[in-house]
Amino acid sequence: ISTDEAVFLVGTHALLTPDVVNRLKNLPGVSTSKGKGLALAVIDEEQRLGVKQREKLAMCAAHSLYMSATPIPRTIALKGSSGLMDFTILDGIGSDVETVIVPSKALDKVVLALKSKIDKGSKAFWVLPKIGQNDTVEEDSIQQNNVLGRHRALAEAFGQERVSFVHGRMKGKDREEQLARFADPLSRVDVLVSTTVIEVGIDVPDVNVMIVEDADRFGLSQLHQLRGRIGRAGSREILKCHYILLSSVANNGQTDGVDSLSKLEVLRESTCGSVIADADYMLRGPGDTLGFLQSGIKNGRTLSSDHHWELTDAAALYGRRFMQPLLSITTSDRTDSTSTATNILMRHFAEEKAQEHFCESYASCKQGFAMRVMMTLFSEFH
Repeated sequence: ISTDEAVFLVGTHALLTPDVVNRLKNLPGVSTSKGKGLALAVIDEEQRLGVKQREKLAMCAAHSLYMSATPIPRTIALKGSSGLMDFTILDGIGSDVETVIVPSKALDKVVLALKSKIDKGSKAFWVLPKIGQNDTVEEDSIQQNNVLGRHRALAEAFGQERVSFVHGRMKGKDREEQLARFADPLSRVDVLVSTTVIEVGIDVPDVNVMIVEDADRFGLSQLHQLRGRIGRAGSREILKCHYILLSSVANNGQTDGVDSLSKLEVLRESTCGSVIADADYMLRGPGDTLGFLQSGIKNGRTLSSDHHWELTDAAALYGRRFMQPLLSITTSDRTDSTSTATNILMRHFAEEKAQEHFCESYASCKQGFAMRVMMTLFSEFH
């Protein structure tokens, strides 16, 4: 960076340090409004960075590109209800992973089924939300609903040499060593017990089973990211991939109105990241598009996802037409052809039944502005 010779700069959170940010802002030779800085900032796995962190890099560049398999609710709000962000879905080949929800009281049956799978050549991740409940390894291993305790229980069931574990408190060198052992095809380690430290950046093609214990305690997008660790390119096609969600909520058999179970059902029904991100938005709320809240509802003011979801794209499209009067909008312009609300809106434009009422200086004050917008978005014109 100091010699201005680098064309591409790839890094982790280290790029966010004040010294690096200041240097990036002042790179010469880029045609931005300030005449300097990056041409493009690409932020991968955007859900793992905060709003301020992303903005630090975005402010250094003429253009910004955010990437994620499961965009956070605030990002969905920016592209939908506010229309402040262009949104592109890269359709890929869906993973052939069977997702099932199992009551946690059936844990013993899951362990027996896993043993059968392992004996036939499978490898498995077993994920839990906690490392341990206490400060000592001895006390932690007594409890089974944490990494240390589950590792001890599975080691007794399968054999010590066939089960390993990793978590965030381990030294980096020790964690990498355990991951390498698990990934080695010649290793006898068949089960890796872990926290969400394996959520991203882990590629072990031979793993075809993942069990998530206390799945109710994980977020929807996080569970989808975890599922991406199995059924990867190069995996053994002869072994079917299974994603097993152990749920304590499912024990009582009552599913209506239970958000924690609803999110698991979304995962069971879909492997599409965009569908899951939309569902996550509906379950958690849009956050604050003008602030730093990445999900939830601020001040109790937001649209109703259940009633207005299909109208957000239409509203954003209509708003952009206000700001770009010369823009020609057709039914092919980033719109969902199955959306009833969008089709109605596009028909109004095509038949010239919806007129623009735009004035740069006092658009919102123009007579009939609000009424015409509401009529266009929420009713049929005859």
